[in-house]
Amino acid sequence: MQANYISDVSRYATYAGLEFSAAFATGYLIARNQGYKFEDIQTQPPVTQCVYDIVSNNIRVGAMGIAVPIWIAGYNGFSLGYTYYILSTYWGHLKVLKALLPHGIIEIPTLLMFCGIGFKIEMDIWHTLTGHKVDWQNSLLGLLEISFYLSLLFVVAAFIEIYFSKEDKIWEGKIPIYQGCLIK
Repeated sequence: MQANYISDVSRYATYAGLEFSAAFATGYLIARNQGYKFEDIQTQPPVTQCVYDIVSNNIRVGAMGIAVPIWIAGYNGFSLGYTYYILSTYWGHLKVLKALLPHGIIEIPTLLMFCGIGFKIEMDIWHTLTGHKVDWQNSLLGLLEISFYLSLLFVVAAFIEIYFSKEDKIWEGKIPIYQGCLIK
């Protein structure tokens, strides 16, 4: 894979990260201003997930990140910020961070890289429509190669989530809002 392709995707992933961060802050502030607490979450039966469930969901959301990167980065950032505030009102910031960081440290950047691929493709389409030359063969080969490696990172994140994120169970019996990517 050409270093140029990775550089472009990384730059667009940074844009997705900025959007994700802004959406996270927005979700957090809205939840805080609405005054929601953990106790307001309705009780539901616990969800049992296996590695396959999480990997397939993450890859599906990653593919959606390629198709609609603005929506995926914004929705996941907003939802995580909103959820983070609600959970932290009951469990505290440190415990919620301990629950999210083990797998989120891989999962969130991987999702943002998938969004970066989506932005790169959109820019390639824009350049083509405005008369600039785009090496589509190289771009699509880069897309396939980087998507393969990112999918492997989702597998690693799923194993970490299932086997190492012991704090992940802090909201047992409540809506399991952040197990894998937020869209389920």
